[in-house]
Amino acid sequence: MAVDVGAVGLFPNNHEYHWLHDQIAGLLIYIIIALIVMLRWLLPHMTKEFLWISYGVGIILVAADFLFDVVGYLSLTAFEIIGFVLVFVWVMMLLQILQELIDRGTRVFEETLVAEEDE
Repeated sequence: MAVDVGAVGLFPNNHEYHWLHDQIAGLLIYIIIALIVMLRWLLPHMTKEFLWISYGVGIILVAADFLFDVVGYLSLTAFEIIGFVLVFVWVMMLLQILQELIDRGTRVFEETLVAEEDE
């Protein structure tokens, strides 16, 4: 994903590289969708609610890509804003759930330390 983001910046969105820039940027959406689809197997203890939210995000991303690339309804700016907001919120939710999964198996022990006085 990082290589793809770098490639988006490598090819400017000008007349010469517009098509390539859009294709590489669109690949980011498909990488996220692949992660969403594989989430069930990558994290088997994921909640069903988050899986349904993830599928909803994936469907909206595919619809936005279709409306931008095929139909031409969305402008580039609208498409980028929709994609960024959805993916950013999804990644933040994923990180929160990963933290909860990590904390679920953690045992915490409290210990009080008392300094000994020299006599």
